[in-house]
Amino acid sequence: MKKRVLSVKNEKLKKFISDYYIVEFISDFNEPMIVPPLGFPVIHFHYGKNANFYNYLNTPSESVFIGQLTKHYELHPHKGLKMIGVNFKPYGLYNLLYVQPKQLTDACIESKYFFGEKTILQIRQQLEKSYDDEKVEIIENLLLPYIDSRKGNNIYIYDGMVDQMIEWDGMITIKEAIKGKISIRTLERYFNKVIGISPKLFCQILRHKIIMQLTYENKKFDWQESIFRGYYHDHSHLSKDFQKFSNVKPAQYLKVKNQFSDLLLKN
Repeated sequence: MKKRVLSVKNEKLKKFISDYYIVEFISDFNEPMIVPPLGFPVIHFHYGKNANFYNYLNTPSESVFIGQLTKHYELHPHKGLKMIGVNFKPYGLYNLLYVQPKQLTDACIESKYFFGEKTILQIRQQLEKSYDDEKVEIIENLLLPYIDSRKGNNIYIYDGMVDQMIEWDGMITIKEAIKGKISIRTLERYFNKVIGISPKLFCQILRHKIIMQLTYENKKFDWQESIFRGYYHDHSHLSKDFQKFSNVKPAQYLKVKNQFSDLLLKN
């Protein structure tokens, strides 16, 4: 399995997109892979061997929107599958495309219903015969017209509060994030509309993501380390949160660690 991270080229898109990544599966996999929530939506564009990567309606998918995940998600990779992923900022998908995040929470939807089936087929054909930098240009040429068609947006002030939560790895209270500038209820309405989950759950996902990164960075990871670092008050709090997202106890997760999750969790 190979992964390459690519930067956003167009300055206008940098306020919506964090980066891109290309993944190529070069061997077969006998079992599905379980990937953790990462705290942001993505779009995947496939251009390799057809495969039902998402176990979605039992059919291969050319391209999909994937929203905020609130639990670990099962994927089914196959040899020859190739894709380029667009990593949006948590608010980027809504701000750019006005895609309603609620319908995407813990779900994927084929992007042909948004961009059109003919367009997605053309994108796939272009991706198949292009180099990495050209692939980025292909995706950005698809997305750029949506900037010009956007109307004014008066909620960007709240996007900065989301950025602060990310900077603090979710180790911040809602009161600390809003700093008295808006009400908690106003922030909750923003999250419901733009992010698709509550600010409290978003911060929990960010903390869980950090724990997941630690488990992959350290082969002999000690679960007490997450407590020592201040991410959790005690082991019971850690275990409760971990099971909420993964449906297994922390120690049991070590058996389902996989290379794709490792690649996704690397900054």
